[in-house]
Amino acid sequence: VVLVPFSHHDDDEVRLNRDLRIAFVASSSCAQSSQWRLGEKDATSGRRLITTGADDRTIGAPGNFFRIVQTQTIGVYNIQWCPTEVCSTCKFECGTVGVIRENGKILLALDGGALPIVFQKE
Repeated sequence: VVLVPFSHHDDDEVRLNRDLRIAFVASSSCAQSSQWRLGEKDATSGRRLITTGADDRTIGAPGNFFRIVQTQTIGVYNIQWCPTEVCSTCKFECGTVGVIRENGKILLALDGGALPIVFQKE
């Protein structure tokens, strides 16, 4: 997974509670973007899946921006979708990335039961 901060003004460090893009490392032969994106809200279930691909609705669209937040347990984090640096005047239905199980598959979704994350430097 690659993390890219929204703002490169100060440095390229990934910081807590700051907007960033997340992408899977994919082979160069992969034609589709591997960047995480918030999918549209399902009209029936109300769920919002995390998909891949560029959010091309508008320039600077917020769909590709997430943030890392500290949990109550030291060293354990959650990923949230709430891109307030990208658009400080927008009102978002923010949520925490978690997992849902459906038809034998495990899917990433907002508010599907928080997925705890632990980082390891290489």
